[in-house]
Order: sequence, then structure tokens, then C-alpha cells
Amino acid sequence: MGTDDGRLHVTSNGGKSWVDVTSNIPELPENTWVSYAEASPHSEETAFITFDGHRTGDKSVYVFKTTDLGNTWNSIAASEIEGYAHIIKQDHKNPDLLFLGSEFGLYISISGGNDWYRFKGNFPKVSVRDIAIHNTQHDVAIATHGRGIFVIDDITPLRGLTNEILSSEVTILDSRPFEISIPKFAQGGNGDAEYIGNNPVEAAYISYYLKKRHIFGQMYLEILDEEGKLIKKLPAGKDRGMNRVGWYIRKSPPKIKAISPLLLFRTMYGPTYPAGNYKLRLIKGEEVFEGSVSLIYDTELSHSKEDRDLQYATLNRSYELLQELGFVTFQVQNLRDKLLPLKEYENANKLVSYLNTLEDKLISTSNARISARERLREKIGNIYGAVLTYQGKPTNSQLERLDLLESEFE
Repeated sequence: MGTDDGRLHVTSNGGKSWVDVTSNIPELPENTWVSYAEASPHSEETAFITFDGHRTGDKSVYVFKTTDLGNTWNSIAASEIEGYAHIIKQDHKNPDLLFLGSEFGLYISISGGNDWYRFKGNFPKVSVRDIAIHNTQHDVAIATHGRGIFVIDDITPLRGLTNEILSSEVTILDSRPFEISIPKFAQGGNGDAEYIGNNPVEAAYISYYLKKRHIFGQMYLEILDEEGKLIKKLPAGKDRGMNRVGWYIRKSPPKIKAISPLLLFRTMYGPTYPAGNYKLRLIKGEEVFEGSVSLIYDTELSHSKEDRDLQYATLNRSYELLQELGFVTFQVQNLRDKLLPLKEYENANKLVSYLNTLEDKLISTSNARISARERLREKIGNIYGAVLTYQGKPTNSQLERLDLLESEFE
């Protein structure tokens, strides 16, 4: 426990008694405010302390660590840290990973405080007053003075960094599994209390470390499914240090020729790739480095894996059916357009009439937003949109109707 007049006390019996250990801290000016005390989540005898003396004109950095319940303290401050210290936090997974908030930014150590690095990932030189490490999402929330709240998404790659990795040429780092969620829509009126922020990106992030910037030769990422089939090729970051590349796990919306107002919202999104483990290949010139990335179902939902697998299969079946229907519609329209200039030929006119009838069976050509004209495309699109927005088992009527519509299309 620290006080604003520089006193530091330690308890080993749950607060029944306290021992003043202030005099054990080396080279600390008297009455220097204890800005933060952090008990280690890994060891009962380890703790971290920051002191702030700027109120008396002392802007030095004071950061200390004990491993014997306060009997001895070692300074872990470094010249790389700019600004007096406000707070220090130890990661609850990796004891060597520390986060330090100073008057002029955020600093990270992967060596228990032996070395410090300024965090520069879209983070300003601003006073960091509080830090919270999420227990399950593995994110770090940072409260600043005057610049709001920042969040570092997924510190799993940081937890894997070691001095050995920093000395290696290339290392693919671990990342948390990406949870597949359904598109969510919300509407409401909150007056002047409405929060505005960016929506989460539907991307599984791949992190890797480069000792040197890549300059010569190609560099890209490949993602392969469990059978080894290449499903995605991504451009790779080439900067020195840690790079993060987002794999957008949702396929393109179904390609449907001449979209109608009835399908505007039902086919806005494509299906995701299935849950599972995917192989990564980082191609760097002539070298190949391998890793993995995982997609998992939304853990907040209670649907069984069997139901979700059926939902995914049904969604992709209707998706492919819409794609095929769109291609056939394109063929019909393309052939008809080529025949239109041949109006003087009776057979051409008959074929145009037939193609118009066929098009009318395949798709609705009405531009009205409220219309009772639903054709095969719109009927399949209704099922696609309903299954897309629910991760549980499709209804029997949806499955039976899709069978019927597929037969009708064939």
C-alpha cells in the first residue's frame, strides 16, 4: 500500500498488520508520491511500484521491483522511458511482460523490466493514467489524460515475444482464435449520450516478427485449409519489428445479376469460412515460414457443433445456388442482348420471347421496393438471408423449401 507522502507498507497476513518498507527503496527522495503499487499475480513475494515526484519539481522516472516481499527493491527504470511514471502492470499470463504508463506514453517490457520499448502502434505521446488487462479477451485497455481510451487488441503475440525471437530473422507469432459471429443490426436514439466508435473488423489477425525490413523479392501470406488447399493469398507487411495482417474471414457477397430491392439487405454479406484450423505460409523471397490460425464458433452462443455445421452447410448451399443462378441469368441476358438487333428474323424474336420468359422465372425484374413479385432468386435469397443471421440449426421448412427451389432451378 502506498501513500501520497511517499510511504510504502507491505502486509503478509491479509491486512492484519503492515510493515513500512519505504527505507528499503534505494535512491528515492523523501515524500515522493507512490503513484501505483502492483502486486504480482504470479508470486506472493513479487510487486512493482511507481513513484511520481513532479509536484516537487522532480521529473525523474522511478520504477522498482521486489521479489522478497519488500525487503529489497531494484530499480527497473531505463533511459528509454520518457516522463515520470504513473502506473505499471504485469501480464497475468507472461510474468516477463510488463506495461508502464508514463506522462509521455506507453512502454512495454518483455524481459521483466530489463529492457523497455515505447509502444508506437497508433498511440500518441500522451499521459497514461490507468491500464487494464482483460482476463479472457487478452486485450489491454489504456486510459489517458485528455485523449480518451485506447485498446490494444489481442496481446497474445506480445506474450510470445522473447529475446531469442527478437534475434531471429523471421518468426510467426501465436494469435488468439477468431470467433465467428453473425452480422448484428441495432437502431436506437440516445440523444447526446450516444457512443460513437468503430465496429469490430471481421478479421483474424496474423502476427509475425521481422528482424530487418524486407526489401528485395516477393513477400506474401498464404492461407490453406485442413486439406492443404490454398484458399487465400494476402499481401504481407514488410516493416522491421512486429507486423499484423488481417485475414477477412467472410467471403464476398453472392454475385447476383441485376440486384432487386428485395435482396438489398438479404445478400449484403457473404458466408464466413468454416470453423477450424488453417495453415499459414509466409513466403519471403525464396524462404517459407509456417504457422497456423484458428477460427472458432461464437462462444457466447449455446448451439451445438452439429447444428452450427448444418447451418454453415445450408448457408453455403444457398450461397452457391445464388451464384449459379446469377451466372445462368447472365447467360440468358447476354444471349438475349445479342439477338435483339436481329428483329427481322422470326426465329430470333421467338428466342428473345423465350429468354424473357426464362428470365422472369429466374429473377424479379421489378424495381419497386414493395413488390409481390418474387422469383427463384428472391425465394432462395430469403432463405439465405434468414440462415445467414442465425447460427443455430435451420428450420425443417427452410431445409425442405431449399430442396424444392433447387429442384425447380435444375
